[in-house]
Amino acid sequence: ITEEVLNDPGYTFLLIVYDIEDENNKKVSAEVNALAEKSMAGGMNFIGLTNASPEQKEQFRHDVQAGYDYYVTDQKTLQTIIRSNPGLMLIHNGVIVGKWHYNDIPDYVEIEELISKS
Repeated sequence: ITEEVLNDPGYTFLLIVYDIEDENNKKVSAEVNALAEKSMAGGMNFIGLTNASPEQKEQFRHDVQAGYDYYVTDQKTLQTIIRSNPGLMLIHNGVIVGKWHYNDIPDYVEIEELISKS
């Protein structure tokens, strides 16, 4: 999906989860899910990226009640994208618009403001 995501003229959130067992993932899941729901309702894409096995990935999606898909890629690649686990990145037409540590997950109003400035 790399080409599809990078060439998308819209906005896409990438939730990076390179260590699916880390408790921080569950701690911020409600906040992430709220942002994902509002973003997708607003026409944005929201996907998760992890290095977990397909079974772990699906169990995790169920555990955190994620309403978005997760895709699998290499752990080093994910850590290169963002060091935070989890970490959030927003891209637009292949360009990074914002990156957030899990302690700084924005709400949808902040995202609307950010988009209006770009």
